[in-house]
Amino acid sequence: MFPSVEENVQLFSMPAAAYIDVNNDEKKDLLVSPFDPNPFISNGKESVWLYLNEGENNQPVFELHTKDFLQADMIDRGSGAYPVLFDWDHDGLDDLFVGNYGEYQYSYYENYFLRSVFRSRLAYYKNTGTTENPQFELYDNNFAGLWSKNLLGIFPAFADLNGDGTTDLLVGNEKGTLIFMRNDGGNFSVSEEQYFNIDVGEYSTPQLFDLDKDGLKDLLIGEKGGNINYYRNTGTSSQPEFSFITDSLGKINVTDPMISYNGYSTPWFFEDAQNNTRLVVGSEQGFLFCFDGIDGNLDGLFTPANDLHELLDTTDVSFDRGYRTSATLAHISGGGYLKMIAGNFSGGLEYFNGSAEVLPGIIQYVSNNGNVNIYPNPADDVIHISVSIGRIRTISVYSLTGQLVYQQHFDRLKSTEINVNNLNKGMYLARIETDAGNYVVKISIE
Repeated sequence: MFPSVEENVQLFSMPAAAYIDVNNDEKKDLLVSPFDPNPFISNGKESVWLYLNEGENNQPVFELHTKDFLQADMIDRGSGAYPVLFDWDHDGLDDLFVGNYGEYQYSYYENYFLRSVFRSRLAYYKNTGTTENPQFELYDNNFAGLWSKNLLGIFPAFADLNGDGTTDLLVGNEKGTLIFMRNDGGNFSVSEEQYFNIDVGEYSTPQLFDLDKDGLKDLLIGEKGGNINYYRNTGTSSQPEFSFITDSLGKINVTDPMISYNGYSTPWFFEDAQNNTRLVVGSEQGFLFCFDGIDGNLDGLFTPANDLHELLDTTDVSFDRGYRTSATLAHISGGGYLKMIAGNFSGGLEYFNGSAEVLPGIIQYVSNNGNVNIYPNPADDVIHISVSIGRIRTISVYSLTGQLVYQQHFDRLKSTEINVNNLNKGMYLARIETDAGNYVVKISIE
């Protein structure tokens, strides 16, 4: 086994190693992660093993430093991330719930083929920030106790479904059914294993939304086939009755037959600033599709729209966000613009905050193209920064979880320095804004 240390590499599947200087100490370290193109085999959590080189380049001595390099500093739900924004604690701030395909459990061989077992859970991240600056902190890693249900593909939807004044939970899953979890004073129990006998085939992705604007929340469900199922609420708010209307709402199917036979639609209906109903649908191919022309046209063809950039007040962003995307939108940070959190099968999340940056999970990385010079790096006190093109206007430093930890504005300087002695040890991303463009570089604090 390699490396010959206290704990050897044990990763499924196809572990690939990189020999690079991770911590900028001029000694090459060992970084190992799975390289299997099959996402249903590889370990999705604790799957980036970092061995620091405690020796020299010509005689390395590797010591295991962490099994979740970078992953520990961001939201990582294993395989698959299905985000839903909902104000659970009724404090006026939307909280974040994230279901997933599953977390890797173990692997085994069957007839010479490697198989892996996954298990899904639902996580609750409480919004402890403000309307202008939302901050999501993990509050419950096993919300509603769903880990014990041995499910795959948990996808949540929230509403008071029995008129008792508490918010209940619908759980979509790989079987295509919906599990109704009744809320009894904060304790959840299964009320119905197959809510209203609904079965959409495989991988149900529900949303509760008043689609026909009659004051009652209807039930919309995506599925493996790529279409959207519509169940109209023909009951009351306290006693809903969901009646099947169509399995081809808006004549939408996000399957790309050139790539796959499946679509894995994840619909999210919302209202724009003019109270018009809009729709964003995630897909297996990774693209987020946007639609309008919905109000008064529930029997017709929804209109594909290309204005998601405008709705989010972003520019230069591709909405191809990776395999099996899912998105949730809300007015969570003021300013009147919608904000979006998107997940995909890698298990991470991206937060579009109105300037096309990605904050809670992964910060969008932009190479400095050699235009920025930073030294010393690593640093423990002061960092000197200069640019070869343009002049510096603002320097912002973010943790790898997207938290802004330092910011200073300048009067168009060619070079300056920033004090970092109050930052904790670790890796950060520094964003240097100049009048000739913006750059992001990695910095290390020792």
